[in-house]
Amino acid sequence: MTRITENVIEEFCIELLEKQGYETIYAPDIAPDSDVEYIKAFIDVSKQQISQETSF
Repeated sequence: MTRITENVIEEFCIELLEKQGYETIYAPDIAPDSDVEYIKAFIDVSKQQISQETSF
């Protein structure tokens, strides 16, 4: 009997998403403290949205 592990499910899902055109990104490259500009821009926009949502 074949065992279905978390890793098998994860690899299957990644394969499905790649077939749909998605790409994987190495996690440390998108960490909040990384030097990647689009991550910094995303964090700035997210902070602005949170600030607006929590303002009274």
